[in-house]
Amino acid sequence: PAVGETQIQVQLVKLAGEPPRKFVIAQGTTQVRWRADVSLRLSGPREADAGETLTYEIHVQNGMQQPVPQITITAPVPEGLEYLSSTPQAQFSGEQLQWTLHALEPGQSQTIQVQAKVVGKGTIRFCASLAGDTTGASTRCVQTQVAAPQLQVELSGPKVARPGQQVRLDIIVRNLGGAVARSPLVTAHFDPGLKHEVGQSPIEGDLDDLPPGAARKVPLEFTVQEQGPWCVRVEVSTAGSQAQARHCFQVSPTPAPGAVAQAVELRLQGPKQVPLGQQAKFTVEISNPTAQVQRGLVLSWRLDPQLEPKLATQGHQVLRDEGLVLRWSVPPVAPQGRIRYEMVAEAKAPAGQACMTAQLLRAGSSLGEKRHCVQIPPGPGKVAVSIAALVEPTQVGKEVPYEIRITNTHQQPLSQIVVQVEFPEHLRPVRVGTRGPTQYKIQGQQIRFEPLPQLRAGATQSYRVRARALKPGEGQVKVKVTSAQDPQGTTAEETTTVFEPSSGS
Repeated sequence: PAVGETQIQVQLVKLAGEPPRKFVIAQGTTQVRWRADVSLRLSGPREADAGETLTYEIHVQNGMQQPVPQITITAPVPEGLEYLSSTPQAQFSGEQLQWTLHALEPGQSQTIQVQAKVVGKGTIRFCASLAGDTTGASTRCVQTQVAAPQLQVELSGPKVARPGQQVRLDIIVRNLGGAVARSPLVTAHFDPGLKHEVGQSPIEGDLDDLPPGAARKVPLEFTVQEQGPWCVRVEVSTAGSQAQARHCFQVSPTPAPGAVAQAVELRLQGPKQVPLGQQAKFTVEISNPTAQVQRGLVLSWRLDPQLEPKLATQGHQVLRDEGLVLRWSVPPVAPQGRIRYEMVAEAKAPAGQACMTAQLLRAGSSLGEKRHCVQIPPGPGKVAVSIAALVEPTQVGKEVPYEIRITNTHQQPLSQIVVQVEFPEHLRPVRVGTRGPTQYKIQGQQIRFEPLPQLRAGATQSYRVRARALKPGEGQVKVKVTSAQDPQGTTAEETTTVFEPSSGS
């Protein structure tokens, strides 16, 4: 009646005597193995996400010439799966599923569908067998690899605050795993000295699904009620992964009227040496370490004549007051906030020391200044190259335009100038908006312009390239310029930061 082995024994007996008695004259045994003329196939997904509902199909076919009155199929529920239902309905005993199929005609087949939910991770092995097959010849198995999300959470905010102040913390949730994080739950626990408009601690909310490699920024605002060190702990969880982060800050008494706040900080950075004819980027960072908004600030950036600004953060005025000066009206700087200004300057003349001075003013009075000097060594120079992102930072899905400028600092014309731009993996070059003096090709992550026949001495040529932001991250966009006279080439880089917009934006 089923696949398996049977032992058959035959005896030869003789009856003799009164009353008759049975005498065994000879005997023999043999083994018969009944083969499976009922075929079994099993199919199911090779990959799955944690929490996903899967469907496995068991296909049974009668390959014999006569009907099969009854076939029994068994399938143990493996670790990592939760049985939900099946068609036809299975008899479920412990961790074993069983189906009894009746009256399968010759050549006739039937399919059993099993629905199960992924509750584990790793490799899940689902098997089905014909009942009674002790040899395992009719057992079929499918392996499903479960990819799991891996959550990471960061919590940032001010280090100091005042009673009555509104404090904003930023939660950044990232999925570093290989599966989608389904509706991550964010739970915030906060100390009693803080108040949130939703209610008392803890508060919670769901995020949209987070694909692999994606990140999401969520703001969290509190009102500081009293003095003391207070902490906020954030937990993020989804099926198969959880993470947490903690942030603390000191709450000091409100300063007395007339008290002087800590000065706004100023930092000026850039290279120590710039070759003649080449360009370099310099940055000024304004930070507010106080618990108060800083307003009415003016940034003045003065350069020696050996340095000529080529590109700068928008919103500046150009003044000539004992040299060239760039000036910005600085927007209000939030407590613990920072604002960065950038400038690309070209080394126009040799100098042992060419300097720039950044000064921060309020109502005409100086709040501080920083000085930075560079060396410009003499020499014939190469092709001067600069690249600047016209949108920085940018969010996922947006496009970033870049401007590239090359200048021939030689005394003679250059020939066969090739410009090649390479993008990091979180940016993809696009055609619309990319242009230059020659044709170009996009190959993977690179844009390569056809050779420019000639660039005369002292001349400058501009190129425009564009890229689409694919995922959050930070990386360098690199440009390399070669010529017939300089096959080694000159390079320049620009850092681009891509962020994931918050769910509420």
